[in-house]
Amino acid sequence: MSFKFLELFQGVIQFRGNFIEIVENEDLQELSKDYSISFWINIHKILKGRQVTVYHKGDNGTSQPTISLHERDLLISFDTVRGGNERLFATVEIPLKAWTHIAFTIFHKQYTEASLYINGRLDTSISLNIDIAHNTGNCYVGKDPWNHGFIGEIGEPLLFFTTLSPDDIWRMYQQSIENWNQSQCFRSSQFFYERKSRASTPGKWFRDNESSRIYEEGESIRTCDSSMMALSKYEKLEEFFQKNPTIYRKVSEIANSQNWLTVIFNILNIAAPQNGKSAQNKIEADRKIPPTVNLNINFTKKELIALAKVLRSPPYEKSPIKKSH
Repeated sequence: MSFKFLELFQGVIQFRGNFIEIVENEDLQELSKDYSISFWINIHKILKGRQVTVYHKGDNGTSQPTISLHERDLLISFDTVRGGNERLFATVEIPLKAWTHIAFTIFHKQYTEASLYINGRLDTSISLNIDIAHNTGNCYVGKDPWNHGFIGEIGEPLLFFTTLSPDDIWRMYQQSIENWNQSQCFRSSQFFYERKSRASTPGKWFRDNESSRIYEEGESIRTCDSSMMALSKYEKLEEFFQKNPTIYRKVSEIANSQNWLTVIFNILNIAAPQNGKSAQNKIEADRKIPPTVNLNINFTKKELIALAKVLRSPPYEKSPIKKSH
């Protein structure tokens, strides 16, 4: 299946308990019965006897859901269509000053199933004979206007417009750990760019451009800004597609290929000029690109070369995550 998801913010943000990261995006209105949330959390300080907001979608009277911490106990609450509120409690405490991966899924068919995953494995779940209530409120990360704020780091929150499978969550967690060990960045979404099984059209990926912060005092720290990381070929393509929607639509036309990104990449590897400024290389590229009609895709040679330049461009300089003290 294909995946459509919203990246609430990129990289890691350090929260000091006194500001809110607010995400306003029209695609949040599509969030209804089935969805999933994934993020990394690193608690720096516990507020004794207080409940702090990690994530909240809705207003003061609604939640879809609210994810909060009472000291080191994780609690997820969400509304039902009958006006009630259901809760899901983690069975293990979240460690202090260590990264933990959290995933929450809602699946609805004949019944509604809410599941919590910690570090890639199912921790607890409940089944309900009632639908989850939908709201059109904003997403608040790190704090909301009505509760205490989180002190620590939150990394790469992703909101999926579908229910992730246990295998998806486990493999995303494993790949994120591998990425962290190599580059000190999780890049949780990379697994979904590299999936081998896709629908006839690729999932559409969103980066939020309408994220804002409300400060009471202090400041936020983006410790792993994606704009300063070495981008993989998949991330480069995503960036390019956002700026060139026409080419994206053409790519989506061949998405029935299981390895559609690899197919494109291999075409570009043989077709691309090593140096965009070299006339000789451009001639070589024109010679090597087969007639587009034979490829059964609607690309021009110019568009293929433009894509190739993206993949051949040097990576951005890395900006490592600051370690917690």
